[in-house]
Amino acid sequence: MDIPKAKVYHDGGHPIAIIPTTRPVRRKTKKSASSDVCTDNNMQIPRDNKTTNKKVATAQLKDTFARLYKETASMSKVERNNKIIEGMREYFKDETQARLFVEEYIQKEKRNFAVRAQRLFRKARLQKWNYFCTFTYDDKKHTETTFRKSLLNTLRHFASRRNWKYIGVWELSPKSNRLHFHCLLHIPDGQMVGQLQEVTDYDTQNKRMQVTLQNTHFLDRFGRNDFAIICEMELDRSLKYMMKYLYKSGERIVYSRNLPTFIVSDIDDYDVLCEYGTRGNKVIVADNFICMIDGEIIGEYCLGMADKMPTCN
Repeated sequence: MDIPKAKVYHDGGHPIAIIPTTRPVRRKTKKSASSDVCTDNNMQIPRDNKTTNKKVATAQLKDTFARLYKETASMSKVERNNKIIEGMREYFKDETQARLFVEEYIQKEKRNFAVRAQRLFRKARLQKWNYFCTFTYDDKKHTETTFRKSLLNTLRHFASRRNWKYIGVWELSPKSNRLHFHCLLHIPDGQMVGQLQEVTDYDTQNKRMQVTLQNTHFLDRFGRNDFAIICEMELDRSLKYMMKYLYKSGERIVYSRNLPTFIVSDIDDYDVLCEYGTRGNKVIVADNFICMIDGEIIGEYCLGMADKMPTCN
């Protein structure tokens, strides 16, 4: 039986098609440990207190946890947990409640990280990429704040005017305490700005001379940059490299606008290989399955097919 309008993503091994369903999804609710938050060291918020006070206290609690979680990223698991609990203790009536809250929110952070990683891999594997880049700012040209704002504005303009695509993550180097931006870039033919020039310098990390490609446009406006040419076979390695920095920094992933997660295609039964997962709503399809829109053949599946097919997130 053919599958109409399936949502298709690539899991790194094969394309996976999600079978459309009209079955409603039930959302589960769960009591949070934040219900035991205190406005100060002595007074717990009553359940029937004003909603505004509770929202303010909960927001303060989450902000404090987020700050501590980021500051302790380089610690071991036990050290990190204890440090966060110590920092959160003042908001709870006893250490047990503080520990329950911290454990719950650490699990939430892990789930959120897994969701962000899944979204990153699905979006990236639908596109063609030709460069893996690292941007660093020159102190004479920018501060950390202006570097963030100006670089993202530049990439957004090029995405709008020159059809660039990008996925990136910020990293604050623990050794140099300097901000970097690591990203995948797709630059269409004829849409490069500036010139790519070979630069020979000393790699302090690996302690050897190296040859890198630097773009003159970004060099003049921001500082050092490295443009490494990548192919399809190197994509997963580049994504794992970005995930390492994402996990360390806790930063959000930066995407160019309208970068889809799925293509929407009719699937011929001939291209279905087998069922996938435990819920029965996914199937593995052939690597070169025929992409169709309302029965019209568009072509065989490949990287970049998102430019020719309907898409969604």
